[in-house]
Amino acid sequence: MRVGIDISAVAAGRGPARYVTEMVRALARCSLPGDSFALYSPYRTAIAGLPQQFAHVQLPKRGLVPWLNWTLPRKARRDRIDVMYFPANDCWWRPVCPTVATLLDVAPYVELNGMYQGPAHRLQALARRATIHRAARRVVTISRYSETAIAAWQPKLAGRITVAPCGVSEAFLASRAAREPGASYILFVGGFDRRKNLERLAGAFRLLVAAGRRERLVLA
Repeated sequence: MRVGIDISAVAAGRGPARYVTEMVRALARCSLPGDSFALYSPYRTAIAGLPQQFAHVQLPKRGLVPWLNWTLPRKARRDRIDVMYFPANDCWWRPVCPTVATLLDVAPYVELNGMYQGPAHRLQALARRATIHRAARRVVTISRYSETAIAAWQPKLAGRITVAPCGVSEAFLASRAAREPGASYILFVGGFDRRKNLERLAGAFRLLVAAGRRERLVLA
């Protein structure tokens, strides 16, 4: 099987970049003989330590030509991709092959539209909602809460959503076990900008501590 993966988010760093990197490395561990992977990005981006069947493919942006919905689909068709995977809150509008997309959450398309995003972002949000159910055969998300939010945002995705929680890689579990075997924890994954509501998270955690709970708060 020939699998295409959009790794554009790796160039930006932060949470989505770590998620994409972890997912690609997980696929490297479970791939079968004969599988091959094309890692597409408009940037000079690479994920280190991958086996030979993973090839980085740089597709530079060209002026006003839409990369996601023109350049990438044409290249995927030429490469005869069997399955395309978008691991970071993105997806093309018209699929050229069976497609899987990870939606980490739908906040960028819902709650934040009136906060500080402009008209172009709101137009993109409307287009994503109108096309995602036709473009993606399966949607992966990171929590039951996100699953419920996605189904409410686009009801036609209900029944096609799979939950795979963040922070479950072998490397993460090994790190946790080395620190404190069996300890319960609350994991925050993301940046520290205002929209992440860290003040509210810290306030809620103080209430847990005051109530005698022993969970730890882990910021990743």
